[in-house]
Amino acid sequence: MAVPPTPLTPLGLPGSIRAALFDMDGVLTQTSALHRSAWKATFDPVLAAAGQGEFTMREYAEHVDGRRRYDGVRALLTSRGITVPEGTPGDPPEAETICGIGNRKNFAVTRAIATEGVDTFPGTVAYLKAVRAAGLATAVVTASAGGP
Repeated sequence: MAVPPTPLTPLGLPGSIRAALFDMDGVLTQTSALHRSAWKATFDPVLAAAGQGEFTMREYAEHVDGRRRYDGVRALLTSRGITVPEGTPGDPPEAETICGIGNRKNFAVTRAIATEGVDTFPGTVAYLKAVRAAGLATAVVTASAGGP
């Protein structure tokens, strides 16, 4: 027996929807270029010190994008055969540890956001406003554990 479809609201959502979550990075804000640039600025000196070539955008897609910061550091360095100590999340950005390198990237992207600013996706912002005006509960979330 087929279940009848739920009528859609003017927002294009089923009428049963009562809340909406919006991701900050890449959905509301256009920060992906800042993240890529911060990763490159972070990894290039590490790779140069190991006598290896520059960090590539292919590597960004394969080893870093969508991963938690320290996992991305670990994955990229492993792919290049580079071993550094794990360290701890409290390591300073200068530390040559997985956590220190990850913290260095976080510092770089936070600085870029503060100095360059961040653009939003106007269509997503308009949709968020429409959802709120329609009375749905809304929340903006981020997967970031320690900054943008």
